Amino acid sequence: MKKIFCLIFSLSLIFIGTILLTIIGKDKPRSVPEEYQNLIHAVNDFDEELSEISKRENIAESLMDINKKLHGSSEFRFIELDLTEIYTYAGKKGDQPKINAAYCGDNVFSFFDLKTENDIYFSKEDYVFNENTVPLILGNDMKNKYSIGDTIKFYRQGYLVSGKVIDFLCSDQNVIYFDNAVNVDDYFFIPFSLEYPDQKYDRDIKEYQIRTMLKRNNGVIVSDLKKDKIQQLINGFTGFYGLPDYILSASYTEKRMYYLIYCLIEFMIIVIGIVVLIVGIRLPQKSK
Repeated sequence: MKKIFCLIFSLSLIFIGTILLTIIGKDKPRSVPEEYQNLIHAVNDFDEELSEISKRENIAESLMDINKKLHGSSEFRFIELDLTEIYTYAGKKGDQPKINAAYCGDNVFSFFDLKTENDIYFSKEDYVFNENTVPLILGNDMKNKYSIGDTIKFYRQGYLVSGKVIDFLCSDQNVIYFDNAVNVDDYFFIPFSLEYPDQKYDRDIKEYQIRTMLKRNNGVIVSDLKKDKIQQLINGFTGFYGLPDYILSASYTEKRMYYLIYCLIEFMIIVIGIVVLIVGIRLPQKSK
């Protein structure tokens, strides 16, 4: 009876360990260049609190002040980047399927060393709020569908705007987003509105400004500080205005460490199963 139990128990451990190892293997972190392995993301769109936050009289100014503090900190570097999906507009044909988009601040291209084919990038003026035409830099795969100078209508934070293609990225380039290397060959790069003319404070523009600032304040953090220290600093910025805390993502280094630990645990389960199997096989048969 002991022998049968050992055999069943050991085979169960080996089977479970193998299945778990296979599952976790699918979540293996993609390779990230060494200089980007400790990047973390600060994230909070305040979705649950948005309706209440939007009613505050000076919320846009508060969010802009937080943004200035994020960029002005001497303890870390902040890069505005939001990877999302947008709809393009096709007139009577209706909206097209979602496409990948990267809303970016003015330091994204230099930080990730992104190169364009004609060495054309967003200018300082491109980051000023514009109700008319928005410049676009497209990923290299988009050359199959668009050309430089093309006008593309799309929805930016709920508002229909026109975008004009000014250049294409060189092929096979990546950004680091939530501890993963993301290939941007099929992305639209759209400049965040970093400045707003004083006269643009009607209700619709104000709502757009709030949503944009919430997105702008999500971004990449570069620092040698420990994550809990960074968390404390950022929470101090938001807490001053009575806003919820931000969430800091795991870095690639952290995720890889967790991945290796989980793999080791599953491997040990398999080893224990094999040991029990060997012991079970060597157990003497019960004499009748």
